[in-house]
Amino acid sequence: MKPEQRLSVISQALWIRNNSALLSKDEVFRFIAELDQLGLFSIRQLSKISNNKISSTTLSRYLPERKRIGGRLNPKSLEDILECFLEAEKTSINYRLVRKVLSMGTSQNVLARLTGIPQSTMSRRVKDGPVLT
Repeated sequence: MKPEQRLSVISQALWIRNNSALLSKDEVFRFIAELDQLGLFSIRQLSKISNNKISSTTLSRYLPERKRIGGRLNPKSLEDILECFLEAEKTSINYRLVRKVLSMGTSQNVLARLTGIPQSTMSRRVKDGPVLT
């Protein structure tokens, strides 16, 4: 996936999370369905991004069937995921920020998928001890 696409996906998810309370269920569903077309989020992740305004059961009924990718996503970490992506694109990977995102409950798999940071690199650099830079 191209960096512009990753940036768009993270930004869209962040926008939906921040604005879902202000939108009707139909509007939230429309934005979630658009985000789903990229195939980067599971049904449960999409529901969490909407702040559970639309249940995962409803989404699974109405969104097209496709092979879905799992992993844990804490929607509260989306700003930090965006920052991880931007820093990795501009300079180098900020492993302290990576560790923060992981400690918030987002899995390495999801973070790697959204930012393009290799999961193997994350595993080696971010351990239970101090963050290696």
